Amino acid sequence: MPDGGAQLAVPLPDAILNYGPHQAKGTAALCAFGLARARKAAAAAAAAAAAAGSPPRLADPDGWRTITTGGSTDGIFKCVLALSAEGDAILAAEHTYTGILASARPLGRRLVALPSDADGLRPDAIGPACAALRARGVEVAFLYTVPTGGNPTALTEPTARRVAVHRACRDAGVTIVEVGCRMHRRDRVSRVMEELSWRRARTATNASAVI
Repeated sequence: MPDGGAQLAVPLPDAILNYGPHQAKGTAALCAFGLARARKAAAAAAAAAAAAGSPPRLADPDGWRTITTGGSTDGIFKCVLALSAEGDAILAAEHTYTGILASARPLGRRLVALPSDADGLRPDAIGPACAALRARGVEVAFLYTVPTGGNPTALTEPTARRVAVHRACRDAGVTIVEVGCRMHRRDRVSRVMEELSWRRARTATNASAVI
């Protein structure tokens, strides 16, 4: 497995079976490799937070809790288990990754679709959705979002939209579960590809829409 020139040797059966919520179990080599990268990412995030004047706990690398999972799908499943209960609502964009559907629905969680536009998830929809659900006695567990290279839209949200979404969730008292598996390739994602993918998703059958 390449990592900036480095190689990680993992037996093929271990590699191909360590994916998804039902098969991922980790191996010593993969866990050590992932934890080292996660710590490096936490240090970079803390430095950026410090430069931005964020609260001290965010500017401290030791304040970032890091857990290694067997891929993003396994991580999503663990978030559903840890942050929600049966009957809770999980917010997501109307076109979203099917992995959250596969993890949440069998566990009795309700996926609630939020509208999107050309810049991604619409922040003005978060507050009203939470208010409507809570008025019916439904707990809102968290917002699931993939702001960089979203699947299936390939859309990357601009910074202003991300900030607006975070503020809307803060005001509504909603936790954010953000998948960042493509965050380090943000500059490589083609805007042309995003626009084409967005138009295709809007005109195609809404197979990934959450209901």
